[in-house]
Amino acid sequence: MPPLVKLLSSPIANDVERGRMALQNIPAVEADRALVDALKTATENKNLTLGLIDSIAARQYTAAVEEIAPLLSNPDTDIVIAAAT
Repeated sequence: MPPLVKLLSSPIANDVERGRMALQNIPAVEADRALVDALKTATENKNLTLGLIDSIAARQYTAAVEEIAPLLSNPDTDIVIAAAT
């Protein structure tokens, strides 16, 4: 799983997307944590933030609520909407 996690910080958008989607589809707690950990550092990348929120929601990882809740006060409306849904 570490190679997939590493893709999340790649400067190449396609690599990031591939890593995120692969992690989204791995049925393991480690994948949940990797997505949440990436969300904590994705603050400057709107598309990655939105994608990570979407992946976490698709996995129905309810333990991530604490990490997603602060995004409800984000100045970007798209991020607020994603975090709220």
